[in-house]
Amino acid sequence: MHKPVHGGDVWPYITQRRILDFSSNVNPLGPPKEVIEALLNELWRVQYYPDPECSELRTRIAEIEAISPENVLVCNGSMEAIYLFSSVFLRGKTALVFNPTFEEYEASARAYDARVVNVFLGPKYSLTYHLVKEKLQALNGVSALFLCNPNNPTGSIIEPDILSEIAQLTCSLGVMLFIDETFIDFLSANLRLRAAELLGYPNVVIARSMTKSYCLPGLRIGYCIASREVIERLNAVKPTWSVNALAQLAAIKALESSEKYLEKSRKIIESEKLFLREAFSKGDKIVVYPSYANFLLLELKEHDSDVVKRQLLKKGILVRSCSSFKGLGSRYLRIAVRLRWENELLALSLKQALGM
Repeated sequence: MHKPVHGGDVWPYITQRRILDFSSNVNPLGPPKEVIEALLNELWRVQYYPDPECSELRTRIAEIEAISPENVLVCNGSMEAIYLFSSVFLRGKTALVFNPTFEEYEASARAYDARVVNVFLGPKYSLTYHLVKEKLQALNGVSALFLCNPNNPTGSIIEPDILSEIAQLTCSLGVMLFIDETFIDFLSANLRLRAAELLGYPNVVIARSMTKSYCLPGLRIGYCIASREVIERLNAVKPTWSVNALAQLAAIKALESSEKYLEKSRKIIESEKLFLREAFSKGDKIVVYPSYANFLLLELKEHDSDVVKRQLLKKGILVRSCSSFKGLGSRYLRIAVRLRWENELLALSLKQALGM
């Protein structure tokens, strides 16, 4: 089976030189200092098996979301949540995916012998309630719909009222709805639905990741929120001890730092995103698409994204070519929003590579 390509693959290059990684959409501030301090002070935890139920972390998440711990399942990153979902709800069935989007939805479905129906929306990824309704009604027998909000790699969002309507529609049709909210912490409160609001729909599974918001990709920590019955089914196939002790500790400490850390992060990212948009909007060689997330999708009018990626790598800069994303192609790059000095270096280097 073909494995999807991902950003963040720094290890083949990191021994040769320092790499500025714009391919991985993590928080440019790095992990909260409380997380680093806790990990350094509590390494003794590695001599014990981790809590298989992640009880303390589940309780903390439930308190923040104003839901019951029974509605929370902690996972080895949101990736585990995706594959658990497909394992339980898609074996030999049919999934609907709107592209371009995160490639693991399709990969996980196919891993369990599901048929995948792709609908291509282009780089603007304009998803509407009426389009979803049209496709679900035309495609008899769809068992699950995957949505990414904000969407990766486009950065577009589904408005809260539209998402609520889609949840109601899928529930009425008996279709499971998987909502990947990996980048949701980068949105302001008025642009997102609270998890508690979606729990009224028994078909909805919400996946969250701490990888992006708190810059913890190496620890693999995430969770999903759903009805108690769905959580029980997912937990039944989840491997014991899949979330290690240090990951659980880091997540708890990250949530304790949450409010101030995330607010500071959102302000910096919005400012730096504007800087990058302005830097690349001058001239006619790059189209910069609107994004609500901590990354930007760029269309290169005259250049191949894989070639440009290799050129930038020679300067120690890693970007994400989007040639592997269904529905995009070889002229698209995705770049993470980082700190000003890093963004200035990227802007200069990319302009040179494109002859701007």
